Formats: sequence, C-alpha cells, structure tokens
Amino acid sequence: MLERTSGDASLDLRTLKLTTLNIVQNMGDLDVMLPAGNLSFTLRQTSGNISIRLPANVGISVEARRYASGTLMIGGKTVAEGLSVQGTYQSANYDSAPYKVRLTVDKSMGDLTVK
Repeated sequence: MLERTSGDASLDLRTLKLTTLNIVQNMGDLDVMLPAGNLSFTLRQTSGNISIRLPANVGISVEARRYASGTLMIGGKTVAEGLSVQGTYQSANYDSAPYKVRLTVDKSMGDLTVK
C-alpha cells in the first residue's frame, strides 16, 4: 500500500511484477504507469487528477464506487462525467486483452484519465 498526504506524484511501476496495488492519496495529481500483467488495483483520492498509463496489451475495468465529481476518460473517450458517477466501465480491448487491470475507485473530486 502506498499512502500520500499531499503533493503531485509520478509512479513508474512498469518494471515491477504486481498482482495487487493499493494507493491512498489525499490531495494532488497522480500519474501512474502500470506494468503488463493482471492486476487488482484500489485507488482512493480526495482531490486531484489521476492519469493511468497502460501498455497496449492491457485492458482495464474501472469500478467507480464513489466518484463525487469529475470526468472519467478511457482510451481518449469520455465514458462518464458529472456528479455522483457510479458504475463499471471498460476499455475497448478489455475482453480480448491478454492482461487485465481491475481498478476500484473511491474519489471525491477531479478527473481520471486512462491512456
């Protein structure tokens, strides 16, 4: 588990072999580069923007449990925006991707962009 109180952060995790990842960040922008592999990822953030970068052979499923205000973009497309966003959203390649990330998001304010 990675816990951060405030400030911007860039995490390059591409060389790590991860199966689970938990990040808690109160305030600030976060840029995360994920490795190729199957991953269960939980993300909690109070305020700030998040950018998640995936290798081309990785699909993602995003479960927004609590997303109070912001925009969720996956693969350059806005899939949800506004207040009280909830639901599950997938990248276009999720079903066919050899590797999958299952992301659970609990977020108050800010945008989440998956590239």
